[in-house]
Amino acid sequence: MGRVVFTGVTKRFGDVTAVDDLDLEVLDEEFLVLLGPSGCGKSTALRMIAGLEDPTEGVITIGDRVVNDIEPRDRDIAMVFQSYALYPHMTVRKNIEFPLRTLDRAERATRVNDVANVLGLENLLDRKPAQLSGGQRQRVALARAIVRRPAAFLMDEPLSNLDAKLRVQTRAELVELQQRLLTTTVYVTHDQVEAMTMGHRIAILEAGVLQQVGPPQEVYDRPANLFVARFIGSPPMNTVRGEVARHDGALVVQLPGGPVEVPAPIAHALEQSGVTSVVIGVRSEHLSFGGAASIPATVTVVESLGHERHVICRLVDGQMVIVRVAAGEPVPSVGESVQLGSDAEHLHVFDAQSTARVEP
Repeated sequence: MGRVVFTGVTKRFGDVTAVDDLDLEVLDEEFLVLLGPSGCGKSTALRMIAGLEDPTEGVITIGDRVVNDIEPRDRDIAMVFQSYALYPHMTVRKNIEFPLRTLDRAERATRVNDVANVLGLENLLDRKPAQLSGGQRQRVALARAIVRRPAAFLMDEPLSNLDAKLRVQTRAELVELQQRLLTTTVYVTHDQVEAMTMGHRIAILEAGVLQQVGPPQEVYDRPANLFVARFIGSPPMNTVRGEVARHDGALVVQLPGGPVEVPAPIAHALEQSGVTSVVIGVRSEHLSFGGAASIPATVTVVESLGHERHVICRLVDGQMVIVRVAAGEPVPSVGESVQLGSDAEHLHVFDAQSTARVEP
C-alpha cells in the first residue's frame, strides 16, 4: 500500500512556519501534485514524507505505518530531485543499480535491464552522466527511483532544468509511466501546466496552508478562494472588485462602469450572508465583446499567440482584464472603446474580506 496521509502536520523553522496544520491524504496508486508558488511549503511537505525533515507537530503515515520516527532508508520511498543527483564517476548502469546493493548480481542485472527498457536507456547503460543530455540524465534519475519498486515516488520539480520542448515530452512520459506502474506518486511543482496535465488531483498550498484539493478541472472550474482563482489558469482569472447593490429591484454587483447581475442562487446566498463587498471573477475565454450586462473598457494591447489572441483591456478605474479570442475571429484595435460582457453562469463570486468563494 502506497497511501500517504498527513494528519495535523506542522513544520516550523524557528519563527517561520513552512507548513501549517496540513491534513491531506494521497490515495494508493494516485498521482497527486503539490502546487504553489516558491516558498509555499510544498517541498518541505515532500521532504517530510521522505524523512529529510521532521514534522514539528502531527503525524505522517505511509501505508499502514506511522513514519515520524522511521529512518528515510526504511520508509520504502524513492525520491527524484530537481538536480538529478547522479554519481558522475559511475556509468548509467551503476547509477541505476546503486539502490540494489543488497541484492544478488543476477537480480540487479534483471531489474536494471527491465527499467532501462521501460525508459529507453538500454543503449546508454555504459555511458557516464557527462555524456548524456539533460533529458537522458532525468530518465536515469527516474530509473534509479523506479528500480527499487518503492511504495511511493516523491518528485521535487524534476522537469525544471529541461528546455520547453523536452519538458513537454518528459511530462507525457512520466504520466504514461505512472499509469503503467500504478505507484503512488507525490509530485511538487510551481508550474500549473504540469499540475493540470499530470495530476489525478492537485493540492494547492500558499504560505504553508492548504487552499484546495481536487481534480484539475474541478479546481479550474470552481476555485475555493481568490488565491486559487488567480493562480490556476493561463492567463489567470480576471478579478474585479465590486459592491452588492439593488438595481431595478434585482440584486446586482456594481462594478466599475456599471452593474452586473449574478445568478439567482448566488444572489440569494449574498443576501443570506450579508456580504456587501465582493470580487467578481471570470475566465478570459468566457469574456466577450458586447452582449447583455456589459461594462465599458478600452483595448490597450493585443497579444498574438498563433492559435489564439489575448486582448488586454483597461476598465474605467484602471483595472486590467484579458479576453481570449480564437485565431481567425475579429478583434478590436488598440485604443478602441469596447463593451465587455459574460453570461451569468460563468461568473465566480468571492467574498472580498475572507476571499472565500460564495456558494449558492
